[in-house]
Amino acid sequence: MSKQKLTQKVVAALMMVATAIFMTLSMVGCQDEGGNAPQPFLTVSVETLNFEAVPSGAQSVEFSSSSDVAATTDAEWCTVSVKTAVLEVTAQKNELDESRTCAISIQNADGLTAKIDVTQLGIEPEILLSVDSLSFGYESESAEVTVTSNIAWSAACDAEWIEVEQTTGKVTI
Repeated sequence: MSKQKLTQKVVAALMMVATAIFMTLSMVGCQDEGGNAPQPFLTVSVETLNFEAVPSGAQSVEFSSSSDVAATTDAEWCTVSVKTAVLEVTAQKNELDESRTCAISIQNADGLTAKIDVTQLGIEPEILLSVDSLSFGYESESAEVTVTSNIAWSAACDAEWIEVEQTTGKVTI
Protein backbone atom coordinates (compact mmCIF):
# COMPACT_ATOMS: atom_id res chain seq x y z
CA MET A 1 0.00 0.00 0.00
CA SER A 2 1.32 3.38 -0.91
CA LYS A 3 2.12 6.00 1.66
CA GLN A 4 -0.54 8.35 0.17
CA LYS A 5 -3.35 5.73 0.47
CA LEU A 6 -2.29 4.94 4.01
CA THR A 7 -2.41 8.64 4.89
CA GLN A 8 -5.91 8.93 3.33
CA LYS A 9 -7.16 5.97 5.39
CA VAL A 10 -5.70 7.42 8.61
CA VAL A 11 -7.28 10.82 7.86
CA ALA A 12 -10.65 9.15 7.13
CA ALA A 13 -10.47 7.17 10.38
CA LEU A 14 -9.59 10.30 12.35
CA MET A 15 -12.52 12.14 10.74
CA MET A 16 -14.89 9.35 11.79
CA VAL A 17 -13.56 9.45 15.36
CA ALA A 18 -13.86 13.26 15.48
CA THR A 19 -17.44 13.05 14.16
CA ALA A 20 -18.35 10.45 16.79
CA ILE A 21 -16.86 12.61 19.56
CA PHE A 22 -18.71 15.69 18.26
CA MET A 23 -22.04 13.81 18.14
CA THR A 24 -21.54 12.50 21.68
CA LEU A 25 -20.71 15.94 23.04
CA SER A 26 -23.71 17.43 21.22
CA MET A 27 -26.07 14.98 22.91
CA VAL A 28 -24.49 15.51 26.32
CA GLY A 29 -24.74 19.29 25.86
CA CYS A 30 -28.55 19.03 25.78
CA GLN A 31 -28.67 17.48 29.22
CA ASP A 32 -28.60 19.08 32.63
CA GLU A 33 -25.93 18.30 35.22
CA GLY A 34 -27.91 15.29 36.43
CA GLY A 35 -27.71 13.73 32.97
CA ASN A 36 -31.37 14.36 32.15
CA ALA A 37 -32.74 16.32 29.22
CA PRO A 38 -34.28 19.69 30.24
CA GLN A 39 -37.97 19.38 31.10
CA PRO A 40 -40.49 21.52 29.22
CA PHE A 41 -42.36 24.08 31.35
CA LEU A 42 -45.12 26.70 31.20
CA THR A 43 -46.07 28.90 34.16
CA VAL A 44 -48.29 31.97 34.43
CA SER A 45 -48.19 34.55 37.24
CA VAL A 46 -51.96 34.49 37.91
CA GLU A 47 -54.87 32.09 37.44
CA THR A 48 -57.61 34.75 37.56
CA LEU A 49 -58.08 38.29 36.26
CA ASN A 50 -60.84 40.71 37.20
CA PHE A 51 -61.97 43.73 35.18
CA GLU A 52 -64.31 46.56 36.08
CA ALA A 53 -67.42 47.10 33.89
CA VAL A 54 -65.57 49.98 32.24
CA PRO A 55 -61.95 48.75 32.09
CA SER A 56 -59.19 51.28 32.66
CA GLY A 57 -56.79 49.50 30.29
CA ALA A 58 -54.99 46.25 29.61
CA GLN A 59 -53.80 43.92 32.35
CA SER A 60 -50.45 42.16 32.04
CA VAL A 61 -49.82 38.55 33.00
CA GLU A 62 -46.22 37.38 33.20
CA PHE A 63 -45.35 33.90 31.96
CA SER A 64 -42.30 31.72 31.48
CA SER A 65 -42.07 28.91 28.99
CA SER A 66 -39.58 26.47 27.56
CA SER A 67 -40.87 27.25 24.04
CA ASP A 68 -43.00 29.67 22.00
CA VAL A 69 -46.47 30.46 23.37
CA ALA A 70 -49.87 31.06 21.77
CA ALA A 71 -52.94 32.33 23.65
CA THR A 72 -56.64 32.43 22.81
CA THR A 73 -59.83 33.53 24.53
CA ASP A 74 -63.31 32.03 24.28
CA ALA A 75 -65.18 35.38 24.29
CA GLU A 76 -65.33 38.20 21.76
CA TRP A 77 -65.29 40.88 24.48
CA CYS A 78 -61.91 39.75 25.82
CA THR A 79 -58.69 39.85 23.78
CA VAL A 80 -55.21 38.56 24.52
CA SER A 81 -51.90 39.22 22.79
CA VAL A 82 -48.57 37.56 23.44
CA LYS A 83 -45.54 39.78 24.05
CA THR A 84 -42.10 38.73 25.28
CA ALA A 85 -42.80 36.89 28.57
CA VAL A 86 -46.07 38.85 29.02
CA LEU A 87 -49.69 38.36 27.99
CA GLU A 88 -51.64 41.61 27.46
CA VAL A 89 -55.34 41.10 28.24
CA THR A 90 -58.05 43.67 27.43
CA ALA A 91 -61.82 43.68 27.95
CA GLN A 92 -64.48 45.75 26.21
CA LYS A 93 -66.97 47.75 28.27
CA ASN A 94 -69.64 45.55 29.89
CA GLU A 95 -73.07 47.15 29.57
CA LEU A 96 -74.91 44.17 31.10
CA ASP A 97 -76.27 44.15 34.66
CA GLU A 98 -74.42 40.92 35.57
CA SER A 99 -70.79 39.97 35.52
CA ARG A 100 -69.48 37.92 32.63
CA THR A 101 -66.69 35.37 32.44
CA CYS A 102 -64.38 33.81 29.90
CA ALA A 103 -61.24 31.69 29.81
CA ILE A 104 -57.86 32.37 28.28
CA SER A 105 -56.06 29.24 27.06
CA ILE A 106 -52.28 29.32 26.79
CA GLN A 107 -50.29 26.59 25.03
CA ASN A 108 -46.60 26.34 24.29
CA ALA A 109 -44.85 24.51 21.45
CA ASP A 110 -44.04 21.65 23.86
CA GLY A 111 -47.79 20.95 24.21
CA LEU A 112 -48.13 22.24 27.77
CA THR A 113 -51.22 24.29 28.63
CA ALA A 114 -52.35 26.82 31.22
CA LYS A 115 -55.65 28.60 31.81
CA ILE A 116 -56.61 32.02 33.16
CA ASP A 117 -60.20 32.68 34.25
CA VAL A 118 -61.39 36.23 33.48
CA THR A 119 -64.34 37.91 35.21
CA GLN A 120 -65.69 41.33 34.31
CA LEU A 121 -68.09 43.19 36.57
CA GLY A 122 -71.49 44.24 35.30
CA ILE A 123 -73.39 47.40 36.12
CA GLU A 124 -74.93 45.92 39.30
CA PRO A 125 -72.89 46.55 42.50
CA GLU A 126 -70.36 43.79 43.06
CA ILE A 127 -66.98 43.05 44.67
CA LEU A 128 -64.52 40.53 43.20
CA LEU A 129 -61.48 39.18 45.07
CA SER A 130 -58.36 37.70 43.47
CA VAL A 131 -58.51 34.67 45.82
CA ASP A 132 -61.32 32.69 47.43
CA SER A 133 -59.48 31.92 50.67
CA LEU A 134 -56.16 32.39 52.45
CA SER A 135 -54.24 29.96 54.65
CA PHE A 136 -51.33 30.84 56.91
CA GLY A 137 -48.84 28.73 58.83
CA TYR A 138 -47.83 29.31 62.42
CA GLU A 139 -45.09 31.82 61.49
CA SER A 140 -45.79 35.47 60.72
CA GLU A 141 -46.91 35.74 57.10
CA SER A 142 -48.81 38.15 54.89
CA ALA A 143 -50.80 37.94 51.68
CA GLU A 144 -52.08 40.47 49.20
CA VAL A 145 -55.61 40.28 47.83
CA THR A 146 -56.62 42.30 44.77
CA VAL A 147 -60.09 43.81 45.04
CA THR A 148 -62.07 44.77 41.93
CA SER A 149 -65.33 46.57 42.63
CA ASN A 150 -67.82 48.97 41.13
CA ILE A 151 -68.85 50.23 44.60
CA ALA A 152 -66.99 51.74 47.56
CA TRP A 153 -65.52 49.14 49.93
CA SER A 154 -63.37 48.86 53.03
CA ALA A 155 -61.54 46.03 54.79
CA ALA A 156 -61.24 45.42 58.53
CA CYS A 157 -60.77 42.61 61.05
CA ASP A 158 -61.72 42.49 64.78
CA ALA A 159 -58.98 39.98 65.71
CA GLU A 160 -56.12 41.87 67.37
CA TRP A 161 -53.48 39.48 66.01
CA ILE A 162 -54.46 40.12 62.37
CA GLU A 163 -53.29 43.31 60.66
CA VAL A 164 -55.21 44.62 57.65
CA GLU A 165 -53.79 47.31 55.40
CA GLN A 166 -55.99 48.71 52.65
CA THR A 167 -54.65 50.53 49.59
CA THR A 168 -56.30 51.36 46.28
CA GLY A 169 -57.54 48.07 44.85
CA LYS A 170 -55.60 45.90 47.31
CA VAL A 171 -55.75 44.54 50.83
CA THR A 172 -52.69 43.17 52.63
CA ILE A 173 -53.45 40.77 55.48
